[in-house]
Formats: sequence, C-alpha cells, structure tokens
Amino acid sequence: MVMAVPTKVILEADMRVIVQRSAHRVIGCLLGALLGLACLAVVGSDFVLWVLLLATGVWLCSQIQTGTTGISYVGTQAMFAFVMSMVQSQGPPLSISPGFERLVGVVAGLCLMFVITLILSLIPISEPVRSSAVGD
Repeated sequence: MVMAVPTKVILEADMRVIVQRSAHRVIGCLLGALLGLACLAVVGSDFVLWVLLLATGVWLCSQIQTGTTGISYVGTQAMFAFVMSMVQSQGPPLSISPGFERLVGVVAGLCLMFVITLILSLIPISEPVRSSAVGD
C-alpha cells in the first residue's frame, strides 16, 4: 500500500498506471509465494537445500526487479512473497501450511484492492489546474 499511488498519476492524472501497478502487485505476489511453496515442498528438513533455494529465489526475483522489461515491480512483490513463504522460523519449516495461509491472506487482500482500484479507475479525474504566477 505504500506504493499504491505512483508519482506519475499525480502529475499526469492517469489511472492506467495505478491499475497496472495493482496487476503487477497481484502477479508478483502469486508468483513469489507459489515459487516459495514449491521450494518448501522439495526442501523437507534439509537446511542447506533450504538456504540454497532461498538464495536462488531471491536472486531470481532481483533479476526480474532490475531487468529492463518494464515489470520490475513484479520482481519486487515476488521477492517479498517468496521470502515470506520460505522464512517462517530460523530454519526450514516443518509444514508448508503457514506459508499457504500467508499466500491466501495476501492474495485475498491484493485481489480486493485490485477490484477497488479497477472500480475507482472508472471515475474520471480532471487534469490538475496550473496556476499562473502573479505578474505574468
């Protein structure tokens, strides 16, 4: 929610940017959390494998985040969701259910925000009024 309103929207009154950001947020969270849960299903109780998969997932998400494809926010959100699902204590979790519960909660909240954003995007926003300086 911190990044819900990009600066471009304030300057240009363009709701498409907010809708795109919301879609990137949902897609990134789904990708990251599902990747994390898949890794947890493979890890079991192997600490070394858990650390290797954690580092690999963070590296992969950072590659998306720093890429030039225009979907960097997907990488940011994927990394947060990936780490949230992989790290539940000081080592590999005994069960993937806490990660799955986090996934369901985050996706439900993001989907609700996405629907609200889509509904609000239907409301037209007028262009910002430019005030002229006194004495022009």
